[in-house]
Amino acid sequence: MTERGEIRNKEIARQIRDFSKLRFGNVTPTDIDGLIEFNNCIFILIETKFQKDELPPGQERALVNLVDTIFNASKKGLLIIAIHDKPPEQDIPFHQCQVSRYRSRKNWYSPKKKMMIKNLIDSYLKKNCIDCPQVNCSANKYIKTNRNSNA
Repeated sequence: MTERGEIRNKEIARQIRDFSKLRFGNVTPTDIDGLIEFNNCIFILIETKFQKDELPPGQERALVNLVDTIFNASKKGLLIIAIHDKPPEQDIPFHQCQVSRYRSRKNWYSPKKKMMIKNLIDSYLKKNCIDCPQVNCSANKYIKTNRNSNA
């Protein structure tokens, strides 16, 4: 039995996805490394890169447009760009990836001090779940359960 969030079949996850025949003029698919959704209210998109936070221009444009569209729909969206230093043969513990920048409410921000993905998400949820109208919101339940933890 796998733990929640753990890759169930690493061999399948390692397969290369070939998008080369899904070309529409200059438009091709991109991927998102992680997506967390809380009750159709908060959407967190995560993209990691090896050692540098440089995204290909098309991928950055797509991710920015997506998180800004979430905001336009009166939802809360957070796009996290993070870096890691793990070689291809090692797994990447996402909670430990360093945030290089993030986007929320149509603005880019850079952490003032070293911050990991998990810390940014915890902080974002604490700030943005205060006015959540959903009674059974999973983000609110998480915040209440982890109120005193130093993740």
